[in-house]
Amino acid sequence: MESLAVQEKKAMVWDRMVTVFIVALLFLPIPFVRFQVQPQMTTLLERPILPWSRFHIRHLSYPQGAPMEDNYRFSWKGRIYRDTGPDVTAQQQVRFAITPANEPLLRWQDNPEIRLGELFVRGEVLTVNSFWQPLIFYPARMAWQMRRK
Repeated sequence: MESLAVQEKKAMVWDRMVTVFIVALLFLPIPFVRFQVQPQMTTLLERPILPWSRFHIRHLSYPQGAPMEDNYRFSWKGRIYRDTGPDVTAQQQVRFAITPANEPLLRWQDNPEIRLGELFVRGEVLTVNSFWQPLIFYPARMAWQMRRK
């Protein structure tokens, strides 16, 4: 049977190892996506990319005026690609039919839509880019952006 002092030392070593592991995870870079309005470069949305991350842009086709929905997903490297799978498109078409189609809409995952009508009326451009950053910088960046507004 081990003495109490030996058990306490093992527990302290374990606590230090777990703490170092958690800190290392916080500084591990992960992919993020940022939706920005150009030319003023205001950020509409910034989110970490997970394996199931996706977004949709709904708009009217030009010049026909038919409702369109562009589905996008991300690769495991954080790159954006267009989703053309029939199962996702068919399921999304039902939701698309009940939303107003008179202005472009951005939908991240299953969150409420962000209206982009004013953005296109003023001639601005929506840019979507992915980048890598350590996880610990995400809440700090959000706090900084909230402070600036």
